[in-house]
Amino acid sequence: MYFPSIRDKWITGIVWIISLLGILFPLLKGQVTIMFIMFGLAAFLLWFWFRTGYKIEGDKIKSIMARFGRLFISRTLN
Repeated sequence: MYFPSIRDKWITGIVWIISLLGILFPLLKGQVTIMFIMFGLAAFLLWFWFRTGYKIEGDKIKSIMARFGRLFISRTLN
């Protein structure tokens, strides 16, 4: 069973504002190279934001997996 993490609205707003401003400021100043670098960082930040969740496997809790972005932690319970 997969459980997505709960996200506060104000932190969601902060993550989106940081991501968008990081792309828009260099774009408005004509710094295309920096804009592409910031686009990659913003995509990485949003990837972590949307891919965070927890997965519990088995009828009885046998293992728990926490995923955040590309990284994950898996623990087997006795």
